[in-house]
Amino acid sequence: MALYRWLAMGCSVCLLAGSVVGCKSALPSAPQAMNAVGAAGFQAGGSHMLAEREWLQTDQVHRRVMVTLVAGMGKREDNLNGYTNGAFTVAVPLGWTVVVHFRNASLQRPHSLMVVPFQTATAQIRQPAFAGAATPHWQTGTLPQQSASFQFVADKPGRFAFVCAIPHHQDRGMWAALTVTQELTKPRLYVKVEG
Repeated sequence: MALYRWLAMGCSVCLLAGSVVGCKSALPSAPQAMNAVGAAGFQAGGSHMLAEREWLQTDQVHRRVMVTLVAGMGKREDNLNGYTNGAFTVAVPLGWTVVVHFRNASLQRPHSLMVVPFQTATAQIRQPAFAGAATPHWQTGTLPQQSASFQFVADKPGRFAFVCAIPHHQDRGMWAALTVTQELTKPRLYVKVEG
């Protein structure tokens, strides 16, 4: 029998074989957050869902969320926070300010970060989906072991992606999902782990 663990900013739940025990909140799972706009119930779907507090900090009073994204974390170069191909999802309420702290942990290559419409997660990148939603010099990237920050207002609902805008990096899986929805009251972070 598979055991799943889910922690979502204050709600701790154990899942046995996909059934929810002890949480009444209706939150999007990682696949739902990537494939649908809004919060619509929780389904385990064969995934572990983890919320890493150091990657997401919320200021409820000022409707601001601070997201930390690290490129090149761990052994694989083309990842964000150690995850690839949208396995890492941030869900943000509509109208909130999103402050992104980006760090390039790579020892070898520059990386950048930009928010784009979801359908262009693996297409040629031309401009950010929101005003200001990219690291400086996104075409050439942030140098190895350097950091950059940017912020934007999540003023339109929908599905988006945080991508490395260096050519071909997003094609190798260097992107995370972003959902902006009016159905949430506070930001959420979901990580899908196969196994």
